Amino acid sequence: MVTFNVVATGTDLTYQWYLNTGSGFNPVADGGVYFGATNSTLSIFGATRLMNGYIYHVVVTGCSSSVTSTDATLTVNTDRRLLHNLKTQLHV
Repeated sequence: MVTFNVVATGTDLTYQWYLNTGSGFNPVADGGVYFGATNSTLSIFGATRLMNGYIYHVVVTGCSSSVTSTDATLTVNTDRRLLHNLKTQLHV
């Protein structure tokens, strides 16, 4: 599991996470591998190699203004040597 987290202060804050897979930012929705698309923490369950390099940020809204976080890039480490060693250890 991967988590991205933002800390913001204020009252009645809302959150929306966004994802850029290479063609611009689009809102993340809960479902599939994503949970927490409108919370301060976005969780990704079962990230794959194909998601390596995806870029995320969150927009926090409250008090009549919005603030966008800095971008965060997902790195998925699937080094074949690591996977081979794991399979060998598990005798798969």
